[in-house]
Amino acid sequence: MSRFFIPFLFLGLISTPLHSQKTSRFTEPYAPMKEGREDMDLGLFQESERKLSLFLERPRPPQEPLALQQMELAGLMRAQSAIRSQDPQGERKLLEFARSTSPDPMGNQALLEAADYYFNARDYAQAIHFYSMVNMRGLGEAQRSEAIFRKGYCHFVKKEFTQAKSSFSEIRDIRNDNYYPANYYYGMTLFFEGQYDEAISSFRRVESSPKYAKYMPYVISQILFAQQKYDELIAYAELKLSGPVENEMEIHQLLGRSYFERGEYQVALPHLVYYADRSGSMQAADFYQLGFCQYQAGQYADAVGNLEPLSRNEDEMGQQAMYIPGMRT
Repeated sequence: MSRFFIPFLFLGLISTPLHSQKTSRFTEPYAPMKEGREDMDLGLFQESERKLSLFLERPRPPQEPLALQQMELAGLMRAQSAIRSQDPQGERKLLEFARSTSPDPMGNQALLEAADYYFNARDYAQAIHFYSMVNMRGLGEAQRSEAIFRKGYCHFVKKEFTQAKSSFSEIRDIRNDNYYPANYYYGMTLFFEGQYDEAISSFRRVESSPKYAKYMPYVISQILFAQQKYDELIAYAELKLSGPVENEMEIHQLLGRSYFERGEYQVALPHLVYYADRSGSMQAADFYQLGFCQYQAGQYADAVGNLEPLSRNEDEMGQQAMYIPGMRT
């Protein structure tokens, strides 16, 4: 959060020796503000709010240099401290500050600070509340992109995919630090909405990211399998397995299932075995496909071990297993 604080350039004036009697008169009125900032940095938000209130309540001569600017800076810090100290009146104080300084950027900064605070605290509902009040057009490009991404992420975590997609779509073409994350989460919203082709298109952008590249093969393979595009999945996943990938075990499972659907049982077998040897959560369909491929490969003892328990079930999978020769009781 500290990277969003507005720099306090006037502190340089305070610390610079001045060869006159005016030095103490100039610096002393700013002491509570300086101490308040130091308390903020130490996480002493209640004490920071108290000292900043002292500074703001003191009368200021109109001719005092930088007086108005420092009052606004102190007001911003006090609003930040109020939010962070969990002051019951913190939100009211911050909103009052934002209204009193509007349309000055300082008020917009206060709203953004509150939104970022709640985002970092994982209070996504409150973060959305404040991000929605921020004038995004009043921010610099990098800050605007970050704020929109964070707002979209909050909606995503809350499974509000339509709103999340709207946020991510605003920034997914901007080449900055949020380019790959925005396209990843934009693709995920499309995936959850069943828009598979559009999702893959977004994930293709992410494949060139050093951070996300190793995760994409499994995500894209899942989508291709859901679309029953077995030929495309096989061509894609076999190539990706030649390099480092995450969820390698699950990719082998999808390849095995795809070859199985094409009737290429002997090619499917090593992929299904790879998954079975490493998985602790085999489903009935996994046992059936593995056993059937083993039977087709003449591995009858292994096939019986996987199919015979299924043949006792009265569901569709059990019926299919029972009619494989050697499985009938």
